[in-house]
Amino acid sequence: MSVRLLWLGLCLAPLLGCQSQGVQERELKGETITVGCGSCMFHMPEAQGCPFAAEIDGKHYLIQGRVPEDHNRHAHDGICVTTRKAVVDGVIRDDKLITTRLDLKPADDLPQSASAPLDHSHE
Repeated sequence: MSVRLLWLGLCLAPLLGCQSQGVQERELKGETITVGCGSCMFHMPEAQGCPFAAEIDGKHYLIQGRVPEDHNRHAHDGICVTTRKAVVDGVIRDDKLITTRLDLKPADDLPQSASAPLDHSHE
């Protein structure tokens, strides 16, 4: 290898590395995804309490941003009891799903009596 090629490679390596390590983002617009509790349904070690989380292409993401405020997570159709489909707008960034819209679809085929205890723990 010539000295010039070696020098060129050494000069360009840091620049190419910076470009390939940039933040990866994926935009979601009106996509239907699976959501559930990050602790109860997806068993994510980083989940604290009962946060909304998403499963997209086999990977789990904690959700930040808009989530239904009136959703009873421990009801028979709650995210701690079952996964649900949701239509979302947002972006996946830094292993989080940041939503600007999250519309839960109705839960299918759930018995009305099923529910998680309101005081369940995540130990």
